[in-house]
Amino acid sequence: PQISPITRSIQAQNNQAIKLNFTIANENFQQCDSLCTFYLMDISENTQVWSDNITMKHGEEIFNEFEIITPEFGQGQKIYSFKALCSNIKSTVCLTSSPRRYRTSIVTVNYYLSEEDLISKTLAEENLGVLLSQISSAKAKVTEAEQQIQLLSISKEKNDLKQELTRIKTDLNRIEENSKSLLNSWKKEKYSELEKMDWPEQTAKVKDIINNIAKLNQDISILEELQLENVNLINQASKTSQELLKLNLRLENLETIAQKILESITLLDADTSEYLLNDNLKRNTEIFKNLASNLEEKRLNADFYTLFGNMLLDLKLNESFKYEIYSCDNFQAIYIDLEESNLGQESKDFSEKLRYDALINLEQYLINNSKNESLINITKQMISEMNISNESLTGGLRIDTEPFEDYLEDCDFANHTVIKKLSKINLTQPIHPEINISPENISLPENHPVCCALGDCRPCCDEGCIPPHPIIFLHGHSFNKGTSPQLSMNSFAELQENMDFFINGGELDLNSESEDWGRSNTPITVRASYYYVTNYDIVGMDVSVQKEERIENYAIRLREAIQSLKQKTQADKVNIVAHSMGGLVVREYLSLFGDLDTAKIILINTPNKGVSGRTSQLCSIVGSKRECEDLEAGSVFLNKLNSKELVGDIYAIRSTGCDMDGVQGDGIVFEDSAKLEGAKNYVINGTCTDTLNSNLHTQILNPNLYPELLDLILEILEG
Repeated sequence: PQISPITRSIQAQNNQAIKLNFTIANENFQQCDSLCTFYLMDISENTQVWSDNITMKHGEEIFNEFEIITPEFGQGQKIYSFKALCSNIKSTVCLTSSPRRYRTSIVTVNYYLSEEDLISKTLAEENLGVLLSQISSAKAKVTEAEQQIQLLSISKEKNDLKQELTRIKTDLNRIEENSKSLLNSWKKEKYSELEKMDWPEQTAKVKDIINNIAKLNQDISILEELQLENVNLINQASKTSQELLKLNLRLENLETIAQKILESITLLDADTSEYLLNDNLKRNTEIFKNLASNLEEKRLNADFYTLFGNMLLDLKLNESFKYEIYSCDNFQAIYIDLEESNLGQESKDFSEKLRYDALINLEQYLINNSKNESLINITKQMISEMNISNESLTGGLRIDTEPFEDYLEDCDFANHTVIKKLSKINLTQPIHPEINISPENISLPENHPVCCALGDCRPCCDEGCIPPHPIIFLHGHSFNKGTSPQLSMNSFAELQENMDFFINGGELDLNSESEDWGRSNTPITVRASYYYVTNYDIVGMDVSVQKEERIENYAIRLREAIQSLKQKTQADKVNIVAHSMGGLVVREYLSLFGDLDTAKIILINTPNKGVSGRTSQLCSIVGSKRECEDLEAGSVFLNKLNSKELVGDIYAIRSTGCDMDGVQGDGIVFEDSAKLEGAKNYVINGTCTDTLNSNLHTQILNPNLYPELLDLILEILEG
């Protein structure tokens, strides 16, 4: 049968109805009817859309029309094929049923966004991008807050912060789930739906969450400062305790307060209010500090009068300073000595001058021996208040011992357990490092045009993409020079039909200028013929049949087929699977043009050293004279071809098992002739089943009879 058109490329918008029209003409023997099966295949989905069986008379034409609708959303490519398989019906007037004849038409439908969708896409991209960026920022801030809260000590306020954070996360998760739905709509390219969204409302919700996180962070900072202050208050109380222990005073009142401060330590990491703890600590540490200050003042007075008393005794008794300070025993001794040494009725002037002289000596002593600025300042102040010249006087003086009595009332040697325990406390300040988490860089996935083939969808192989290598199936010699090239090309039809994971492109249409076969990024196979020649004139291009040519001429025509397939697929190279004489055409092409445009070359039962005997005789009777001359073993063409260095990545497959006058071969080509030195050679064993003992040569191409050939071809192509 003939199908028109053989190939077609359609440009359309998405969600657009398209008519696919096919005309099938039955060009068989005039006296024969044909039983034909028609299929419309969705190659993209790898499904059958329609099929029908019909009996066609010779020359009958059938017209089929189908309506398809491009995908509702997005852009990309759909591929359809219309297949016709016909066999003659054997009858009294039609003596042969003939092999099945295959014809395939390939239709590519490239669909694009409408103008309205393009506008909607631009708006959706802007609005959705802003929303996703805001959500990413909010998520980063939530994570920061979560980590900061984790560093806080346990408290009621920490639990409150965690609950608030949980509420914020719930709100954010709800918005994020909604954004995933929006993102899914974007990926499905439902731009018109996205355009209907209330984007200001969506972004406002995220802004509210960000504001709530900011408020939460403020509360976290306040609690951090509060916990730091509580630790510092306890450490300050510990330092005060250390100073108190030096006084050797009665500290019962301070013991009670110290106990309360110690108890506060256990609450630093407890489920209680940090604010209440802070209030208690402030109050207790303030009381503790004030009580300690009073005792310190009392001790300071005692210190001063001890030193002063010593100086007076030195002056009165003309003795060197002999008493130490800061000891209850020493305070008691000074007190007793002063009581015993007090004079009774000395004159006032004498007394004042003696005190003045003692103060001068005391000042100098303190400057040389003490770091107690308070005592030094007290001494200087008392000197400044006395207006007496510095003279050394002798005589009696009564010294007031009341400060000693006041101090000695509190002098104590008790073991102050709580204050000692508090004095040993040195809490580590809580560390609250600044946590900065960068938001995830969110970008909308680019919606590339999607091309599907054989049920597999992927981004279309457009700009910058090199499609996989297509395959040319190249037939062999046509023994009957009067037959159509289509009959020769039909020899590969079964094999082509069984090439899984390859698109069956039928026959190569040299008239078609399609350039989109490679968009699906799936390899395509075509059957081509070197019997077609193209002619160009002012009207356009015309394709005709010329069969009686030299193999060298066929090689030039093969170049045209290779360039045509490269143009249609945009691939950089093609694979070629050639049978019989087709292999010699390929080898001659490689010797003329090199392997720049070819990848792997697979030769099947190619007579690389020519044919002879019965095959040569039969060729000269029914075949093309020039072809047969070139095919003859020892011909000028073969001698020249075989003398050249082998070009290309060539694999030579030969079948054997038929006796050819005592020599093994495939019934047409001797096994040794099919072997090619310099190539990778493979052998498939078989048998000839016809009366002429010659059909293994062509039956090797039938995958139902010899599936190992198909397996080997696929293995070579994948290797």
